[in-house]
Amino acid sequence: VRALYGWLINRTKRRCLHFSEDKEQRHNKQTLINYNKHDVYVLTSMGNICLSIGREMRRDDDRSRRHKTYEMAIEFFDRALTFDPTNAYAAQGLAIAVVEHGKDLTTALQIFTNVRETMKDATVYLNLGHVFCELKQFSKAIENYEIALAKRDRVSEITVLLALGRAWYNKGRGEKNIPALKQSLELSRQIAELQPDNICHMFNVAFVQFHIAQTLCSLPVTGRTLDDVQTATKDLENAIQAFYTVAKDKNCPY
Repeated sequence: VRALYGWLINRTKRRCLHFSEDKEQRHNKQTLINYNKHDVYVLTSMGNICLSIGREMRRDDDRSRRHKTYEMAIEFFDRALTFDPTNAYAAQGLAIAVVEHGKDLTTALQIFTNVRETMKDATVYLNLGHVFCELKQFSKAIENYEIALAKRDRVSEITVLLALGRAWYNKGRGEKNIPALKQSLELSRQIAELQPDNICHMFNVAFVQFHIAQTLCSLPVTGRTLDDVQTATKDLENAIQAFYTVAKDKNCPY
């Protein structure tokens, strides 16, 4: 009953930036102190709260506080795994915390790969994609993001599409690969259609259009077609207008 109520608090609580002020955290703490200090569900939940708060902190905020928040997450997930070594949710949380805390990508990749054998939902493939992106293995990242997109469980479609578009963009920029950049542009347009009122998505479309034009200019003549140049020129003009629109917006994101 307490676990179910904790889940309800998680779904209805307001955004919180301090661990001690989190309503779900207070409920879970009472469970651990007064009922069962070995409750794996609650320990995993506490780790997830730390992850959530750590992510919400600004990068230029108090780094030591952010660092300690991820350390707390690692401690909670580690305790959960002590009592239940086969808990895939705690293992996945541990892998995320390890990456956020110290960028230990090798350890995280090993954990996510093991978790994938047990937990088949989209979150595992999404996290694997993130790790492969950090390792600059963009083809593997794209493969995992596409699996996550096909599953569509426990993750937002927009979240996966944004990650997929970013992976195609990074692959295209790194390899000067126009087809990859075009794929990123197509995904950016798709996202903008799904959320037409989000000014960030308009910026992303223009941003990729700009870089396609820039990349084409850097290629030898034999590496580009007239059709590519004409399309890129038109898209660049649209991008310039989009940048003006974004710059004038009262909530300009950049």
